[in-house]
Amino acid sequence: MIGFIGGTGVEGRGLAFRMALLGEKCLLGSRNPDRATSYKDELVEMDENINGLVEIGSNRDVAELCDLIFITIPYNAVRSVLFEIKDQLAGKIVISTVVPLGFSNNGVELVSIAEGSAAQEIEKILPDSYVLSAFQNLSAQKLLSKTAVLDSDVIVCGDDQNSKNKLIDLINLIDGLRGLDGGYLSNSGIVENITALLITLNKIHHTNSSIRISGILPNEN
Repeated sequence: MIGFIGGTGVEGRGLAFRMALLGEKCLLGSRNPDRATSYKDELVEMDENINGLVEIGSNRDVAELCDLIFITIPYNAVRSVLFEIKDQLAGKIVISTVVPLGFSNNGVELVSIAEGSAAQEIEKILPDSYVLSAFQNLSAQKLLSKTAVLDSDVIVCGDDQNSKNKLIDLINLIDGLRGLDGGYLSNSGIVENITALLITLNKIHHTNSSIRISGILPNEN
């Protein structure tokens, strides 16, 4: 089962929708699961084929029951949420989609992190988990739209090759997406930084862009 910490947000629901379309069982975590059942109904209404594949639970339920877990919470909630369930996440593949963004009069800007990136900070909190970084540069609204056409690369960073390969294989099953090995987790800050640029570009050009890397053949990943 695939789990989503903070899964009732747009990012979590969008990723769960795409995973459920592949036939994967998904568990959306929430601090208030009793109040979040409507999100499950919303996803099923979008496509009846995923009925029975999406459930709602607590974030602790996700940590205990799932082996592949996406972190889809705002950066300012990372420490408070993950410290409560770090023991349950030991030995699990944990994927950070987190981008530490702030806003000023000049627009969107990145929050400086001592560890170098949100993913590296998560790795420090979860030293016994296999921490990866992915999906920062893909629109959550597109993921959550049944009619949106996906056309993007998803860069996966991490220090455990087997975990990266598992996630990349899963990404490649989603129509329009290509998973790319982005090297060690220390590269995750570069990928997170691209998000701020994309938000700025989208605002200027009134669009919803993502990224494609040219020059990489299918068998070169």
